[in-house]
Amino acid sequence: MASSTRPARPVAGIGALIMIAVGGWWLLAPAQIPFVGLAQLRISALLPNDQAGWPLLLGGIAGLVLVAVLSRLPVVVGQVASAMIGIGVFAAYQGNGTLSAIGYGLAVCVPLLILVGLVVGLIRISWLRLPLILITVAVAIVGILAGYANPATWQRLLDNLAKVFGGPIVFGVLLTLAVCCAWLWLAVTINPAPFSRLLGWVTAHRRPITIAAACCFLPYAVIRLLWLAGIALDGPLFGVGGLDGPTGLDLGTRLWGASLGVASILGGVAVLGLILRWGETFPRWFPFVGDRRVPILLAVVPGTLAGLAFLAMLPKAMTELVQEFPRSLLTAWVLPFPIWGPLLIMAVAGYLGHRLAQDRVTRAAAGRPR
Repeated sequence: MASSTRPARPVAGIGALIMIAVGGWWLLAPAQIPFVGLAQLRISALLPNDQAGWPLLLGGIAGLVLVAVLSRLPVVVGQVASAMIGIGVFAAYQGNGTLSAIGYGLAVCVPLLILVGLVVGLIRISWLRLPLILITVAVAIVGILAGYANPATWQRLLDNLAKVFGGPIVFGVLLTLAVCCAWLWLAVTINPAPFSRLLGWVTAHRRPITIAAACCFLPYAVIRLLWLAGIALDGPLFGVGGLDGPTGLDLGTRLWGASLGVASILGGVAVLGLILRWGETFPRWFPFVGDRRVPILLAVVPGTLAGLAFLAMLPKAMTELVQEFPRSLLTAWVLPFPIWGPLLIMAVAGYLGHRLAQDRVTRAAAGRPR
């Protein structure tokens, strides 16, 4: 067990220390906890909010003990204990706000990402320069005519930026997701045999799985991009009012909707990278890293975190699917949470299996006598 878990044990130990630190922080300063605002914290149903750090604190201490004695435990005991810590933290401290925090965090970065992409395209990709210039000029003219050049319009994005990053909410979400990943990774590495056959199947079918996972991003992207035209379909789709007319949304709100829509599209494109060449080798036009191999963890870690964030939506989605049937079928089509998280995690697993198989072939070829 010691050799197979060598990389995962220190990571799990760090996860235990994070649990202790956050649990202690919660107990000492409950008003400053990074989880304020996360929806439906399940642990709050059992403990007062100012005492909700105890499970994290005690779980972290137990985790440190587990890491210390792991090599002396039977395999099944170590595996079950590691999985229980990871699943326990996930089930107790993750909620609907997890995905919102991550999605909004990406959305407020969209203008910067577009600007960086535009600059890189103009400098590094010669055949794209003229199309990019024409598109930029056209978008600028349309934006000015529509009123988006007004500085007050962009205040909406700045307000959301302060709302998302003004507190430690995103930091707290990512910390707890990282803790879950650390313990679940340790549980798998202790005895990977039960997962090998599943990984083989997912790797063999990774293309249709990944395409399906990427398609899950599209309906939400369309709904939010329609805000640019002043059309808010949230009401008729989710049962919260009537269809807004073209004047139902101010320009700032339309801009925010566009950012959310573009963020969703970027998420779908990133998922497709799990089966495309640029997901394995950086394109030549990438600054500094062009033509180099993409580190496996660079795709697996954020992909797993995102998959867990979607899984955190599953309990609420399944409850609403039953309670609000048949209208919930339309909601599930726009936000397919019952399948979104599982598909995304399987897509990441298929990418991992594919890259590991490639590495084995490369090592075998390097060791073959010439």
